[in-house]
Amino acid sequence: PSLTYYSPLRQLTELEIVKEFIAYPQYFPVVSSCNRNFSVTSPLQGKRWCGQCPKCAFAFLLFAAHLPKEEVIKMFVKNLFDDATLLGTFKDLIGMGGLKPFECVGTFEESREAMKMIIKKGEFKIPEEIKI
Repeated sequence: PSLTYYSPLRQLTELEIVKEFIAYPQYFPVVSSCNRNFSVTSPLQGKRWCGQCPKCAFAFLLFAAHLPKEEVIKMFVKNLFDDATLLGTFKDLIGMGGLKPFECVGTFEESREAMKMIIKKGEFKIPEEIKI
């Protein structure tokens, strides 16, 4: 049999998808993209974001580029830019580190674009090491 596959999201970047998603704030309390959230051996016990993995850091960049700071912190329960242990992860995401994280995250360019948007908004204090 012939199988046809189509995804309307395929043509969009992750940054564009989040831009569309924020039009539906009723889903903010349930959205998650953290891979650790779906671990069988170590569930996050009701948390939607571990706040420590590259996937969380990337999603934080995307949401922080589009939403007010208060909304992003409410979603992630903390400001990931304040977590010094994530500095290397953010560097990797924007192409200033050793390599791109293995997890399913966007391109360096997309992460840099999100960071530029965040810096332009001026709501977050961005560590100097990852300012672009």
